[in-house]
Amino acid sequence: MRQLTKKEAIRLAKSGRWRRWPIPFRARFQLEQRRLCMDFSAYHEAVESLLGRPVWTHEFAHPDVLLHEADGEIAPPKDFEAILRKLPRRVRDKVIVIDRQ
Repeated sequence: MRQLTKKEAIRLAKSGRWRRWPIPFRARFQLEQRRLCMDFSAYHEAVESLLGRPVWTHEFAHPDVLLHEADGEIAPPKDFEAILRKLPRRVRDKVIVIDRQ
């Protein structure tokens, strides 16, 4: 897919045209772009809808992995620990998890 220029991405974001796109298309389009061209909250919601699961913010650092999951090429993480394992070790070692059950 052709990458939008900075100017094109800003113009698309401001136009709101992306709001009329079907959710799966919106998610895939943005996952394939290097520049954010829509509200992040709408992008986040579209990717969660596409994958059928919660998507943690740090997962957006690897959009190719999310696309492979959407295409069924890799399995979704089974639990929160699996999601944490996607983080680089230097970051993962600093994560504090609070269980409020």
